[in-house]
Amino acid sequence: MLYFCPKCNNKLFTEYSMEVDDIIGGSDTWKNADTTDAQCPKCGFGKAYFMQIQTRSADEPMTIILRCCECANIWRD
Repeated sequence: MLYFCPKCNNKLFTEYSMEVDDIIGGSDTWKNADTTDAQCPKCGFGKAYFMQIQTRSADEPMTIILRCCECANIWRD
C-alpha cells in the first residue's frame, strides 16, 4: 500500500522503518478515535477505529484512515 504525508502529500516509504502511526500523530492519536463496523483486510476482525484526514487539496474529499481494533493493522478507505 502506498502512503502519503497528510501535510505535504509527499510519498512515504514505510519500509524504511517509518511507522504510519508516527506520521499521523503517534499511537496517542487512536486513544479517542471512534469505532465502526469494518472488516480488517489482514485478520478479518469486524471492528476498527477510524479518523478522517485531509490528504489532498481542500476541494477533494477527506481520506478515511482505519485501524483494526484487534491486530492494529492500518488501511485507508
